[in-house]
Amino acid sequence: MSYIFFNEIIINFVRYCCKIIPLRKYLLISILYLLSLSSCGQEPVSKNTITPSSNNENNTNTQAFNPFEKLSEYQRLIKRKHLNIQYVFVVDYSEHSGKKRMYVLDILKKKVVRKMMVAHGAKSETKIGYATDFSNVPESNKSSLGYAIVNTRAYSQWGIHVKYWLDGISRTNTNMRKRVMVLHSYRMVPSFETYPLPIVTSLGCVMISEDDMIYLDKLIKKQHNKRLLMDILG
Repeated sequence: MSYIFFNEIIINFVRYCCKIIPLRKYLLISILYLLSLSSCGQEPVSKNTITPSSNNENNTNTQAFNPFEKLSEYQRLIKRKHLNIQYVFVVDYSEHSGKKRMYVLDILKKKVVRKMMVAHGAKSETKIGYATDFSNVPESNKSSLGYAIVNTRAYSQWGIHVKYWLDGISRTNTNMRKRVMVLHSYRMVPSFETYPLPIVTSLGCVMISEDDMIYLDKLIKKQHNKRLLMDILG
């Protein structure tokens, strides 16, 4: 699911240019980022949203994000919900969308096995590149925060045509299945960082690149227990 804005057209153009003119990649990103700033307006803040007080709109990343900070909590949830005991997916929506902010954790070996790009909901973006406004309301086109279970594999019309249903288990994301908020891929999501340029946005889904979806799909299919924990932070 993709919510096409003018800045998304710019991003796709940058990706094309980077392929044919590799040496000018960073110059193009810088120039087109300035164009995107003058082309994209802010979305109004809805009254029907859940906006965590811990989220910092002017995130400067003064402290490195630690994806294992909640490890003991993950282990308790996994045991209670009978989930896969080895892998956990963590999404850090407090980070700029042009950076890799989705983590695949191997909690048995206590290491990050992969970092990837991930899009947030179009109307969660109240500052270019940052998701600051979250919701559990259907048709809000916003991301939801909280714990979710990566569940059944199904066909998708987007990306590599694979999606995984997400079932929210926090009070802030109980409508994920009703909203058809799934994990899927989309061709316009890059597999490389574009910061300071933002990437495309979704309609609320956890949307990743095709390359990363191929990786995750293979990883999940190898598991005996294919129900995994996802933690979406903001």
